Amino acid sequence: MHKKFSFKGLRVIFFLVTLSFIHDFYALYLFYYQHKSNFIFYNIYQLTETISLYCFFCLIIRNTSIKKVIVFFGILYCIVWLLSFLEFGTKSYYTSCTNFENMTLLALAIFYYYEQIIIIDSAFIYAESTFWIVTAYFIYMAGIFFLYLYMASLSLEEQEKYYVLNYIFIIIRTILLSVALLIKPGFSKIDNKNLI
Repeated sequence: MHKKFSFKGLRVIFFLVTLSFIHDFYALYLFYYQHKSNFIFYNIYQLTETISLYCFFCLIIRNTSIKKVIVFFGILYCIVWLLSFLEFGTKSYYTSCTNFENMTLLALAIFYYYEQIIIIDSAFIYAESTFWIVTAYFIYMAGIFFLYLYMASLSLEEQEKYYVLNYIFIIIRTILLSVALLIKPGFSKIDNKNLI
C-alpha cells in the first residue's frame, strides 16, 4: 500500500507543483507586462488544484467513510465552481470556491494528522514525504485563509498590498514540497516483527 501511494501520490504532487509553477509564472507575466488578470485561467487552475488535492487525500487517508466525504466534497466543489462560473463568468476570481477549498482541505489535513497519531506505522512521521506535503498545504491554506475570506471586500489597491502575503506562503509551500520530494521512501517504516 505504501509503495503504491508513494508513486501515485508523488505523481499528483509533481503535477501540482508543475501546474503551480506555470500558473504563477503566467500570473506574474500578466500582472507586470500586460497589467491585467486572466480570471478564467486562475479559476480553472483552482479547480484543477482542488480536485487534484482531493485525489491526493483519497490516496493517503485510510478511513473509508472519510474517503466518501472527500468524494462528496469534490462533487460539491464542482457544483459551487459551476454556479460561480454561471454567475460571474470570466469577470472575477471565484472567492467562494477558494473559501470552500481552504475550509475542506484544512479539515482533511487535520484529519490526516489525527490519523497519523492514532495509527502509528512510522518511527518518525517527519521522515515521510506525505507529512511534508500535507504540512505544506496546511500552512499555505491556513496562511491565506483570512486573506481570501475578505478579499472581495477590499479595493483593488488594498488587494495588491495583501498579495505579498500570498506570495510568502507560496514560497513556504514550495520549500516544504521540495523537502517532500527529496525524502527517501521507506526510511521511517516500523518493522511489525519487532513489535510482537
